[in-house]
Formats: sequence, structure tokens, C-alpha cells
Amino acid sequence: MQHDVDTGPTPRVNKKLLSLHKGQTVRLVGEVKDIQGARMVVIASDKGEVNVHANHSSSDLQAGQIVEIVVTVNNDLSVTEQSSTSFPYNFSTYNIIFLQLFKIVLSTYVFFRQGELRSAGEFYCPVP
Repeated sequence: MQHDVDTGPTPRVNKKLLSLHKGQTVRLVGEVKDIQGARMVVIASDKGEVNVHANHSSSDLQAGQIVEIVVTVNNDLSVTEQSSTSFPYNFSTYNIIFLQLFKIVLSTYVFFRQGELRSAGEFYCPVP
């Protein structure tokens, strides 16, 4: 779900960097840990937990989902949402997809290194 507000350019931050931006507008990308009404906890990229005061009901979000939120940093280092974009998958799903693709690439490389492909661009065609 996307809730947009025209915010202009904003720095991307994690939990540790919030203290440098009190009262400012920033972007936070993380994984939703917990949701209770218009409040949620987001795990930032540095594994820090950030308390988010949502400007709408977060009923369209689920724990484990990835979200990018444009927020204002409060003095207590909680944040107040201005706009947000949620993504359909969580980090675990992306990791699984990446690992499966890596296995395919690796097995293809091993197959070609066993005689079918000698080097990049050079195909080995045995003469019968």
C-alpha cells in the first residue's frame, strides 16, 4: 500500500542515525516487527527497533513485510509517518529467491566447466 506526500529529497537513515535528524524529515526502510493500530515497530537496516506513529491505520501491513517510510524524527527518537510504501515480500523471501538463483548459476557454471564451455565466448564442440 502506498500513502504519498510530496516530501522532496530526504536522507535515508537507520536507527543509529535518527539522533542526528531530530525534527527533520527522513526516509526509513525496514521490516515491520509489530503493529497495533496506528503504531508499529520497524526493524531498521542496523537491526535497531524504531517506534513509528502512523498517520493511518496500518491494517494493510503485516509483520515481516518490508516498508519504506518518510517520517519526521521526534525528540524521543520515535518517528511520525508522513508517507509510506510497502513491498509485497519480506527479507526472508528475497534471501530464498537469491539463494535459489545462485544455486542455478553455480550449477550451470560447474556444468560448463566440465567440458562444454572452455572459456567465456569459446564453445567446445567435440568432433565425432
